Amino acid sequence: MIDALVAYKVGISVISVIGDYILVRSMFSIIRLSIRIIFSLLSILFLTAIVSLIYFLSIHPPKVRRRTSHYFFKHPTEMMGILEA
Repeated sequence: MIDALVAYKVGISVISVIGDYILVRSMFSIIRLSIRIIFSLLSILFLTAIVSLIYFLSIHPPKVRRRTSHYFFKHPTEMMGILEA
């Protein structure tokens, strides 16, 4: 009777260890899948932001401020002594 009880407990513990292994393995696969999904969404968000920035800058180019003082900031051809015809 004791041998049957020990065999039953050993069988239950083996089944529980196998069940725990399957549970932990499936949890790790779910975590890995969720990390992949998060990084996929982040890459899509990043690419969308880049495309929208390029589109926005193509519609509204940045304004270039002209310098009023030509004394300090000369054109490179003037600095080299080349005169434009």
